Amino acid sequence: MGLFDKIKSLFSATPEDNDGCLVLNNKTKVAVLRKQFNERFGSVLRVYQGRSQVDDNLTLKEAGLSREGTFECRGNMHVGTFITRMSEEYGLSVKVYTVDEWVAVIDNLTLTASGLVKKNATKKDMEKMLSDKGEIDEAAL
Repeated sequence: MGLFDKIKSLFSATPEDNDGCLVLNNKTKVAVLRKQFNERFGSVLRVYQGRSQVDDNLTLKEAGLSREGTFECRGNMHVGTFITRMSEEYGLSVKVYTVDEWVAVIDNLTLTASGLVKKNATKKDMEKMLSDKGEIDEAAL
């Protein structure tokens, strides 16, 4: 496969083609990215422009995507690292919320652990998850 074909396949890739990756391209709707994230990690991804959450019907380009690509994000990546890399590498302002969207997930939890946070959790509950690794699978942290 030539270089051109590799580049072409990258931008025509679908989420199913890229296990452990989020496919970010200009035409993808925010709702599709949010669904990919939720199916993979169980928590909720919010995309922002300034202080406002963007509409799910916008494309990633309209939401601020600065470059297309395949973002590798495994379950052991910390939420804070994920948020920073999405902003710095792709220009998207995002936050990770608990499955019930009660509160933003703290930066030190992993993406996998973000989907395991109980409903109506507080930041203190999430900090306890970090100290009580025995209650959840250590691989998730």
